[in-house]
Amino acid sequence: MKLAKVGYEAEKVKREVVAMGGINWSDERRDGDLGDSLNVSFRRWPSLTTRKGRTQKAGYEGIAALCAHGKLAAVRGTEVLLDGRKVGTVKAGEKRFAVVNTKLVLWPDMVYLDLEDEKVKPMGARVTLSERSCTFTDRSIETDTRRQIPAKEPTNEEYPASWREYFGTDRDYDFPYVTVGDSVKRTAAGWVLANQREMKISEVPRDSVMLMISGGDGLNTRWGGDGYAQIHPERYAVLRDREGSRRSHTLWYEVYECPLDNESLLDHFKKGDAVAITGAGENDREAAVIEEITDTKITFSADLFQKEGLVEGTVTVERKVPPLEFICESQNRLWGCEGHTIWASALGDPTNFYVNKGLSTDSCAIAVGTDGAFTGCVGYSEGVLFWKEDCLHKVLGAYPPYYEVHTFGVPGVKAGCDKSQVIISDILYYLGQRGVYAYGGGTPRLLSGGFGERRLSQGIGGSDGERYYLSAKEGDESHLLVYDPGKGLWLREDDTRVRDFARLGNALYFAGEDGKVWLIDGGGEEPEQEWMAQLAPLYETVAGRKRYSRLLLRLELPQGSWVTAESRCDDRAWMECGTVAGRSYDVAPMRIPFNRCDKFELRLRGKGPCAVLSVMREFTLGSER
Repeated sequence: MKLAKVGYEAEKVKREVVAMGGINWSDERRDGDLGDSLNVSFRRWPSLTTRKGRTQKAGYEGIAALCAHGKLAAVRGTEVLLDGRKVGTVKAGEKRFAVVNTKLVLWPDMVYLDLEDEKVKPMGARVTLSERSCTFTDRSIETDTRRQIPAKEPTNEEYPASWREYFGTDRDYDFPYVTVGDSVKRTAAGWVLANQREMKISEVPRDSVMLMISGGDGLNTRWGGDGYAQIHPERYAVLRDREGSRRSHTLWYEVYECPLDNESLLDHFKKGDAVAITGAGENDREAAVIEEITDTKITFSADLFQKEGLVEGTVTVERKVPPLEFICESQNRLWGCEGHTIWASALGDPTNFYVNKGLSTDSCAIAVGTDGAFTGCVGYSEGVLFWKEDCLHKVLGAYPPYYEVHTFGVPGVKAGCDKSQVIISDILYYLGQRGVYAYGGGTPRLLSGGFGERRLSQGIGGSDGERYYLSAKEGDESHLLVYDPGKGLWLREDDTRVRDFARLGNALYFAGEDGKVWLIDGGGEEPEQEWMAQLAPLYETVAGRKRYSRLLLRLELPQGSWVTAESRCDDRAWMECGTVAGRSYDVAPMRIPFNRCDKFELRLRGKGPCAVLSVMREFTLGSER
C-alpha cells in the first residue's frame, strides 16, 4: 500500500494495491482482501490471475464415488470401474475408500477390489453347511461341499430326499434304472444313444451327457419310448410317478435347472481367518483361527471342540466384519470406529478383525468412554486419529497389545465432514465446527478466521500436493474454496459441488454432482471463461468522508479478453466505471462517478485470461460530516 500526496493538494490521496489478498468475510480487513471471487487463482501471486481450465475425463459419466491408487477407481451406479474398465459391482451410493496392502476397500459395502487380479471380493464370508455331512474332531470340521441345489423348491413328491426311499420303499417296484449315453442322434429307427449303458440313477456320473429314462416294477417290466432327457452337469432330471398302479403305470420326468454346488471352502476362507461357528451346539465358537484348510476341511488349534462326530442340523461358519462408520489405513491395517469402539484389522489383512493369537499381527478392538459420536478418522504420521466434534482420540503404538489411546479436548471434525481431511506436508487440514483447521500434532490452528461468522458444512477435501481444496455448503449455497498454505490465503473458485476428490501424482481429479470427472488445472488458459474479483469494503482508515475521483488498473490482458470495473459507495447500486479490451498489457485509467461516501467497494469482472497487477484508487478527503 502506498500513501502519497498529489501535487500541492493535501486533501487528494492515492492508494494502490500491489499484493492481492484472499477471501475475507470478517470485519478485520486489509487493503486488497477479497469479499468474493470466481475462477481466479494465486499462481502468479502477488498478482491475481484467472485460473487454468479443467479437463473432463473421458469415459467417466454418472460417477457417484471416486478415488485413486496408481489408477483411478470409480463407482458408476452399481459398477466398479478401474482405469475406466468395469471390474465388479457394489450397491449404488456414496463410498469411503482405504487401501491396505493390495486391497482397495469400498465401504459401506464391506467389499474390496483386489488390485492384483482386479476383482471385487467380499470382506466377510458365510457358509452354511446344511444338508451336508458335517463331521467334527477335536480340532477340525469336515464337510461335503459338492451337492446339487434345485434352482426352484419342488415339493417332496417332485424331488424326494432320496431316490431309493421314494422308488424303493414307498413304492413296491424296483429302484428305477436309466440308460446313459455319451451322445444321441436320430435314425430311421428313432433316437439312438451312443455308447449306452444302464445303471441306477443314484450311480450316474456327474459328467454324463444324455439320459434315457426307464425303470422297472416288481414284475421287472421296462419302459422306453420317448423318455429322453438331455442332462448337462448343471441340470438334474426329476422322475415322477403319474399313475400309482403296480402293473399299469407310466414313469415320466421333468428337467430342472439345477446348478451343482461345487464350491470349495477355499472359495470363502483362508489360513489365518478368524471365524465364528454356530449351529453346532456345544461346539459353537465366537472366534476360532484357521490353521489349515482344504476344499472340504478346516483345521483349528488342538482341543477346540468338545463333541466329536457327525453333527445334525445347520452349521454355519462365518468370517465377520464389524459395521464400521468410518475407515482409514495406517501401518498396513484397516482402522475404523463404530459406537464407542475403535477397531484395527489384522496386519495386512482388512478382512479379519477377530484374530487374537497373542501375536504382533493380531487385530484388536479398543473401547473409549467419551460422549458423542465419532465424526471421522485418519492415519496420521505413526498414529491414527479418531475424531469427535469436540475431542480427539489419538492411537499410538507399533502393534497390539502396545496400542495406547490419548484423548485431547480440542476442536474436532464436524459431523458430515470426515471427507474434508487432507494431509499436505505432514499437516492435516479439516473442517470443524468453527471453520477449517490445521493439525500438526499439537493444538489445531484455525485457518479460516477470515470467514467471520459464516459456517460451512458437508466438507469434502482434496489436494494436488500444494493447495488444499474444500467443497462445502453454506446453507443452500455451495463453495469450492482453495487454500494456499505457503501464502496463507483463501480463494473461492466457483459453486461446484464435489462428491469425491482423487489425486494421481500431482494431478487432482474430482467427481462433481453432474456425475462427470474433471482434472483441476488440466487445461490451458480458457478464452471463454468468465471471472470476477470483488474487493472487500474499504473504509480507508482515515476520518472524514471521501470523494473518489479516479481508478487506475494495471493489467496483463491478451487479445480477445476484456475487463469491466464496477464500484459502489455506502451499499448503493453498483455503477460501471469502464471496460478495457485486451492488448497484451494495459494501464487503464477510469473515472469513478460518485459523490462523497464513507465505504467504497470495487468489483472487477472479465472474460478470458487476465492478470491484475495492481489497483490504485484516488480520492479527496472531505469533512467528517
